Amino acid sequence: GGLKAASENIIATAEKIAREQGLDLSDAATQARATASYTEEIVELANSVLSNGYYSADGLFSGYDVDELTSLDFEIVQGANYADLAGAIYADDVVSEVHELEHSVVTTGISKDVQWLISDHLTDDGVMERVLTIKGFDATDAEVDRERLV
Repeated sequence: GGLKAASENIIATAEKIAREQGLDLSDAATQARATASYTEEIVELANSVLSNGYYSADGLFSGYDVDELTSLDFEIVQGANYADLAGAIYADDVVSEVHELEHSVVTTGISKDVQWLISDHLTDDGVMERVLTIKGFDATDAEVDRERLV
C-alpha cells in the first residue's frame, strides 16, 4: 500500500500511455521507475529530517525536553477541539456550530466591537468546563463598526 502502490500505479499508467501512443515501452517504464524511485527517496529524506532532525540527540530540539505527540494524545485532541470552537465563532449560525461541537451556548455578545462567546461543555472526565471564545477582527463582520476599527 501507500507509496509503493502509488509508484506501481505511476509505472502502469506510463506503460499504458506509451502503448496507446506507440512509444517504446521500455523507455517509458524506465522513466516512470526513475520518477517513482526519486519520489520514494524524497519521502524517505523528509521522514528522516522530521524524525532525526527534530528528535535525535543532535537534532534541532535536542537541548529541550521534547515529547513526540500522536494524533490521539490528549493535548492534540484538546487543541483540535478548541481550534474548532475558535472557528465556530466565524460561522453564520454560531449557535448551531457550537452545538455540533457538543458545547452549550451560555451567552454571546460584543464589547468594544469585539464579538465573544461563552460556552459550557463536559470534559472527558465529567467536569463542567466554561470556555470564553473571542473573535478576532474580521473585515466581513457586519456585527461591528468596521470603519471605527480602522
